[in-house]
Amino acid sequence: MPVAESIVLALLVGGTLLLIAEALIPGAHFVVIGMAMLVTGFIAFLIPMTSPIWLVLVFTVVGVLTLLGYRNLELYGTEQGQTTDSSSLEATEGVVVDTVTPTEGRVRLEGDIGSMSKVFQARSPHGTISEGTEIRVHDSGGGNVLTVVPVDDEEMDEMFGLSTDSNLETELN
Repeated sequence: MPVAESIVLALLVGGTLLLIAEALIPGAHFVVIGMAMLVTGFIAFLIPMTSPIWLVLVFTVVGVLTLLGYRNLELYGTEQGQTTDSSSLEATEGVVVDTVTPTEGRVRLEGDIGSMSKVFQARSPHGTISEGTEIRVHDSGGGNVLTVVPVDDEEMDEMFGLSTDSNLETELN
């Protein structure tokens, strides 16, 4: 098999495998490069390209167009699209899915947060928060690792300056 045909086959198979991986493991991590590989492979199959420079150019153009299209799609039906500002996560409530400690843990945020995934790495500023505990985001940490506190912990809320409904009623009276 000639090298050009091998490259086309590798692009088609690789792109297909990445799209299958995206379907099995949602999160939109593989869709852009998978589509770029698949489309480049089809174009190279239909229009034989003798130079790898053309393949790189086509791959880059298709990848950029796919990325731009992907960023504007609302794949999960949210009205907000993707989260563009991590501070929008602050005060969002959710639930602990893997015990949260000062060094590790994961939480699932509730509501329409506009993110592809609602599960985030999280840390607790003090102590451990058990699985299933309702939490509130105190600090979005740039969207990478959230600092969370239990919702029902009024002491933590006061410590971090978060208001709850009961705190608001007290402040109003």
